[in-house]
Amino acid sequence: MGEGKAGHSKIPVSVGILSYKAPRTIEATLKAYAQHNFLDLFAETKLFFQCVCDEDIQTAKKYNLDWCGRPDNVGIQNGMRWVVENLNSEYILYLENDCPLVVDAATAKFEINRAVNGLASGQIDVMRLRSRFTPGEQFADVRKYTTVHTPSEIDERFVQTDEVQISQRRKSSRFLKRLFYPSYGIRMMGRSLYIEKNPERLFPKYIWKAEDGMYIVDSKVINWTNQSILTTKKFFLQMLDYADRHPRSRTVNGFQDMEKPLNCRWWRGQHFKIGVSGGLFTHKRLDR
Repeated sequence: MGEGKAGHSKIPVSVGILSYKAPRTIEATLKAYAQHNFLDLFAETKLFFQCVCDEDIQTAKKYNLDWCGRPDNVGIQNGMRWVVENLNSEYILYLENDCPLVVDAATAKFEINRAVNGLASGQIDVMRLRSRFTPGEQFADVRKYTTVHTPSEIDERFVQTDEVQISQRRKSSRFLKRLFYPSYGIRMMGRSLYIEKNPERLFPKYIWKAEDGMYIVDSKVINWTNQSILTTKKFFLQMLDYADRHPRSRTVNGFQDMEKPLNCRWWRGQHFKIGVSGGLFTHKRLDR
């Protein structure tokens, strides 16, 4: 393990960035943060390198960031626990090496402060900070939503890309899917946030809009995601504990992935309050 100089700021949040064999990606991501002095906002920032190499260490030093390194790969779920248990603040912003910033500094500061206030007041349990309309690679929420729901009024900020596609199912087939698989239709309602202009009007039982513009979504209709989340250390560890107790046969390269055990009936039945805003981060990986 190696460490650099610690930084301090006004927002009591620890940022943990997990990286694995992605020197080009983490360099590009940190460059995007540095352009807006984003990491200067936080009480603590630390990089966590699995299978750490000299290039990783040099990148951490270049950006004057604390770092931890391990010679092995323990996978996503164990890697996340490693991150969370080695950060000091009550509030944890969990990122991965391929989550660059896509907003300016003022917007970032506003969104982070709003999320922390929501967590502190109990208004939300976890905040999603992946960009609603610039989500980047490997984003299937819009396609999944539109396999079962016909868009009502598409938000003018929505842009269809090769990564973000609208399902071409006919309206009648969407109706039949809702009819024969009603629970699936309910589970997809939260994904309306990534295409619909007024999701709170379409699904008012499960989606609310706060006075400050933040959406609050019942976990019955929106899944847990590993991508760009801010929550309390206590809540994060509770979710990790549940995932550890309920391993799944489907793995990622032989390792448990927190998303799979958490996206289940238990999660939906807890009615956790998930915050969603315009978002701060996209998903872009350069190392393949």
